Amino acid sequence: MRRYEIRSTILYNVQVPKLAIGSASCVEQASAKTVARMALAGSPAYTSTVPPSGSVSGTIVVGVTAPGLFTTTVPGTASTPYTVTGSPSTVGGSTPVSVYTPTSAPGTFTTTITSSVRTPYTITGTPTESGGQTPVTVVETPGATAPLPCDAGGYLIQERTLYRLNLTTGVQTLISNSVGPLTGTINSMGYNVLDNYLYAIQNSTTILRIDSTGASTVIAKIAAPVNSNGNVWTSGDIDTNGQFWINSFGTNWAQIDLRPGSATYGQVVASGTSAFRGGPVLGPIDWSYLPGQGNYLFGISKGSNATLVRWSMADHTWTYLQTYGDIDGNGNQFGALYASSGNVLYGTSNNGGAVYSFPIPSGTPSRVTNAAVSGNNDGARCIYAADPIIPATGYVSSTTTLTPGQPGFTSTISPSGTVSGTVIVGTPSAETGYVSSTTTLEPGQPAFTSTIPPSGTVSGTVVIGTPLSSTVYTTVTTVGTASETYTITGTPTSSGDPVPVTIYTPPVVTAYSTTTTPYGGSTLSTSTGTPTEAGGTVPVTVFTPPPSGACYFAPGTCDTGNLRLRYYSNPLNGADSFGAPEGTLGPDYYLGTIPRGSGSIDTLSLAAVYPPQGQDAIQVNGRNYYENYQQNIGGISVDPNNFTLVSTGYFVPQTSGSYQFCDRYADNRDDFYVGSSSAFPCGDSSDASTPRNAAYTIEYWFGTGTGKVTCVNITMVAGFSYPLRNVFGNNGVPFESQFTASGPGLGTNVTDLTGFIAPDSC
Repeated sequence: MRRYEIRSTILYNVQVPKLAIGSASCVEQASAKTVARMALAGSPAYTSTVPPSGSVSGTIVVGVTAPGLFTTTVPGTASTPYTVTGSPSTVGGSTPVSVYTPTSAPGTFTTTITSSVRTPYTITGTPTESGGQTPVTVVETPGATAPLPCDAGGYLIQERTLYRLNLTTGVQTLISNSVGPLTGTINSMGYNVLDNYLYAIQNSTTILRIDSTGASTVIAKIAAPVNSNGNVWTSGDIDTNGQFWINSFGTNWAQIDLRPGSATYGQVVASGTSAFRGGPVLGPIDWSYLPGQGNYLFGISKGSNATLVRWSMADHTWTYLQTYGDIDGNGNQFGALYASSGNVLYGTSNNGGAVYSFPIPSGTPSRVTNAAVSGNNDGARCIYAADPIIPATGYVSSTTTLTPGQPGFTSTISPSGTVSGTVIVGTPSAETGYVSSTTTLEPGQPAFTSTIPPSGTVSGTVVIGTPLSSTVYTTVTTVGTASETYTITGTPTSSGDPVPVTIYTPPVVTAYSTTTTPYGGSTLSTSTGTPTEAGGTVPVTVFTPPPSGACYFAPGTCDTGNLRLRYYSNPLNGADSFGAPEGTLGPDYYLGTIPRGSGSIDTLSLAAVYPPQGQDAIQVNGRNYYENYQQNIGGISVDPNNFTLVSTGYFVPQTSGSYQFCDRYADNRDDFYVGSSSAFPCGDSSDASTPRNAAYTIEYWFGTGTGKVTCVNITMVAGFSYPLRNVFGNNGVPFESQFTASGPGLGTNVTDLTGFIAPDSC
C-alpha cells in the first residue's frame, strides 16, 4: 500500500511561488487533489480526508468560514515538482493550488486563509496510520485589526470611499477609496464605542467591520429591506450597549447585536416597520444616537422644509420635534449625521456642501463651515468624544474719529450667523484720525492689515482682514507719545487666538478700549466709562451671558471648597431599593425626605468596604445584614449595609478647555449630573428646585446594562461654575465607587477634586 505524509504549515496572506511545470504526462499522473469548501456562516472550520483508492486520487476537503487561498503539497509520480492552480467557482470563492512532488519525498499540506470570524481558533486532525496523514491546523486571521481613535473628528463614507471629516473646518482626509470586499455602495454606518470600530452595510446585505486604515471584515449577511423606496438600508448608528440600529427611509428597521462576546453577535435580534403619522414628512436618510437624550435616534427629514424627527428604540415610533424650513436651499438632504456627547447633532448637506449644527431637542440650526458636496453617503462619530470646537462668533471693535465738539459714544451691533458683531467707539478729536474696519475673508485667505493715510478732512482707514471662523483680530485705541498716528499688529500665540491690533493716537485725543466680560445675565449689554484726564483712556465693557448649563458668580463670592454631602436611608430590600440590579427606586427618591446626616467631601470616589472580619450576618429581607457596623464618610457615621449619599456643589474649571468625567465602577449604583438644567439651578440646590426625572450625564449600575465604564467630555469655560450632583446608592456590603476626572490643570484620571470644586452654598 502506498504511504504518504501530510503536514501543516500556516501562512498569512503570502502568495505561493509558482514552481516549474513538468510535462503534460506528469499532470495526467497526478495522485492527489484538494477541494476547498465554504462553511455556513457561524459554522466551525473543518478538514475531511478521503484516502486514495487504486488509481483514484485521494481528496483533502478544507471547510472555512471565509474566502481564502489554499495550497496543498502532495506526493506525485514524476521526478520533478510541478504546480497546478485551479479557479474559484464563485466570486470571492476559494482557489485550490496543488503542488506535486516526487514520490520519494514526503509531502506537505499548506493552508493560507483570511477569514471574517472574530476570534482566532485552531482545529487539529489526527493521523490514521503510521506514515499517514499528519495533523492539519487552520488558523483564522481577522481582516480589520486597527481600532479608531475616539476623538472629535467624524467619518464620512461615500460609495466605497472613506474619509475623516473635520467638523470645524469641513476638511476631508482620504482614508481608503476601496472599502469592502464587494463593488456596491456602503451605507448605514455607525461607530461602536465598545470596540472602537466602524460598522456599515454593503449592498444592503453584508455587514462590515471597518478599521482606521479602511480595512474591512465581513461580520454576517442580512436581508435587504422590502419597500417602495428602493429596498436599501439608508441609516445606521450604534448605541452605548453595542446595538446597531439600521433603517430604510424611515420605514423598515432592524436591530443587530454588535456587543463583543455576545452569544448573538452579528445577528438581527429585532426588526419591523414604522410609519410617519400626522404629516407628510419624508423619512430621514441618516440617523444618530445621542447618549444624553435618552433611548432615541434623531434624523433630519428631507424636502422643501427640513424637519427634526425622533425615533423611539423602545416602541419604534416616530415623533416630530421641530420644523426648520428651507435650511440649505438644495432639498435639505442631510445624508451624513454625526452624534455628540452633548446635546448637539452635526450634519453635512449633500447638495449644499456645508456642515450644520442642530441643538437637540430644539433650537435654531447654525451653519458651521463649508464642506464638499457628496451623495450616496453616511456619517458616524464616537459619541464619547469631546464636542468639536466651533469658534464662537464674537465682537470686534471699530474706532471712529468725530469732528471737534461731538460727544463720544458707543454703539453695539449684535452678531448674525457667522458675521461677528461690532462695538463702534466714537472718540472726540481736534484733528483728522483713523477709522478701523474689520473684514471677514474666505477660508484659506491670509490675514492682513492695510492702512490708508488721512487726506484733508477725510479720515484714514485701517482695514483688518480676518479669516472666516479662524483667527479673530481685536482693535484697541491707545494714547501714544508721538505727534502722528501709527499702527502695530501683534501675532497670535496659537490657532484661533485673538491678535491685538493697536492704533496709537496723539496724546491730545481721548481714546476708548474695549473689554469683553462674562456675567450672570441672559442678554448682552454695554457699559462706557469716563476718562480721568485729558487724553486718557475710556473703558468700554461688553458683558456676555454664561455658556449653556454654567453659572456666573462675582469674583470672591464662590470660592473653591468641598462638596456638600448628605446621607439618606435606603431600604434593604432589592426590589424596593435604590442601587440593587432589581431595584425600582430612581435617583430622585430622596428629594423631599430628611437626611440622616450631613458633611462634606472632596471626591466622588468611595474606597472599597467589605464585611467585618469575624462577624456573622443576620438575614433581613433575604439579604446579609451586619449589626452595629458603621463607616465614617465625609464626617458622617454611615450604616454601610444600605445607604444613599448625595453630593452637590459646583465644578469650577481653572482653565478653559475639554474636561472628562468617568464613572469607572460602582457597587451598587452611581448617577452623575452636571449643568444647571439637570443637577440644580444656579444658586439654588434645594430639593424643591432640583429637577425631577432629569437625564443623568453618566451612570454606572452594577449588574445591569449600564454596568460598564462610561465617560463624558464637556467643554468648559474658566470664570464660570457648573452645578454638579452625584447620587450613590448601596444595597448590601461590600460597596465601592471609582469616579475620575481629567482636564487642563487638573491632571488625568484624578479622584481628588480639590481646587476645582465649590460647595452648593454659592
